[in-house]
Amino acid sequence: MSGSAPIYVSRLVRLPLLDAEGVAIGRLDDVVLSPSSPGAPPRVLGFVASVQRRRIFVNANRVGEIDASGIRLSSGTVDLRRFALRPGELLARRDVLDRPSGADVVNDLALQAVTGRYRSWEVAAVSVGPRGLLRRRRAARITPWHEAAALFDVGPEARQVAEFRELHPADMAQRIAGLAPERRRALAEAMDDERLADVLEELPEDEQVRLIESLDIERAADVLEQMEADDAADLLAELPSASATSCCGPWSRRRRSPSDGCSSTRATPRAAS
Repeated sequence: MSGSAPIYVSRLVRLPLLDAEGVAIGRLDDVVLSPSSPGAPPRVLGFVASVQRRRIFVNANRVGEIDASGIRLSSGTVDLRRFALRPGELLARRDVLDRPSGADVVNDLALQAVTGRYRSWEVAAVSVGPRGLLRRRRAARITPWHEAAALFDVGPEARQVAEFRELHPADMAQRIAGLAPERRRALAEAMDDERLADVLEELPEDEQVRLIESLDIERAADVLEQMEADDAADLLAELPSASATSCCGPWSRRRRSPSDGCSSTRATPRAAS
């Protein structure tokens, strides 16, 4: 996606996924979006691609370029674990296209590079048209995303996560520490691994332990992998021995030798798409 020129989801899906050398390794199926927050459009979290007969997640920060030829990775490896949608996330093609929007129906979403942010994209506009079997042949109307913000509303929990994403990790840690345990765990599950790792590093050790123990073993290992190695080791040392042993196996294996040449940037599935 060069400059400020938008690209539409309907044109993006089915394009090839290219490695860093420009060789096709898969096909784009969908776009993963965060919910919108007041005044802030939905962000592109990543892409769903079909690779080796499985649907995988490609984090947006792994993408170097988006254009008419496809999506080109900035490095040559992908995480081959099967994709699953997390709480608070939306699939543009599956969840938004063809949905009613007032008296119209959503035909398409326009994505645009975020000014001043490297490898970051967001929803800029929504293409809507009248209902009916031939609606895609009729004149479409392009509307700013905020006029169709209800399309990206997935509930109060997801909205809170969207608001938290703009906070510095230290401020987010302070906010999370004051929440009830169940609420804290729900928010942790809705965050991506890297963001949760940043927040953990800002929490006191006892809070780190409580939060990491609330996650399933594979998710905890994914989050530990995103932390600085020394910080992750210190946290493992604070965990009860049974929990530390359970988490340490997956974490240490991935640190030594990521399977399939993969980069573990996506948590273990919890809700199949």
